[in-house]
Amino acid sequence: MSIKAAIVHRVLVKARSIRLLRQSKLVQIRIKNIPDSRKFQLSQLMQKELGNASRHTPPHLYGSAQGPNSHGHWGNGSDIGLDRARSDNLQVSMRGIALWIAVIYHETRDAKPQAMRSLHRNVLSMMREIREAGSARPDAFAKWGRRGEAA
Repeated sequence: MSIKAAIVHRVLVKARSIRLLRQSKLVQIRIKNIPDSRKFQLSQLMQKELGNASRHTPPHLYGSAQGPNSHGHWGNGSDIGLDRARSDNLQVSMRGIALWIAVIYHETRDAKPQAMRSLHRNVLSMMREIREAGSARPDAFAKWGRRGEAA
């Protein structure tokens, strides 16, 4: 790779990391706005999207309406996920969050730049938050189905 191409590549990666960091802040806000009663469903959607993405070749292009752009190795799956996450419809929003997390998890998983590794840790933190909130079911769910107890 020539020096000029290396510089262009570094600038594009830096711009991508800044863009994804901004997106991650918006996704975090959307996650916090999901009612606790729906976090279990969000956790299930996230696991499904992660599984679907892992079976896609390459995984970070999962959900993209097009292939990688001409300047990088990423598609537009994160943009599609973010657009859906911004929806006022809760189900669409949760699907968008799950798609965004799946795409960015795979895009940043083996990244070398520090900014992308930091973003990956941020995504892992979001995943943990969703899983923990999804596993902590309200008492009504815990009692549901037991004989002799009202929910």
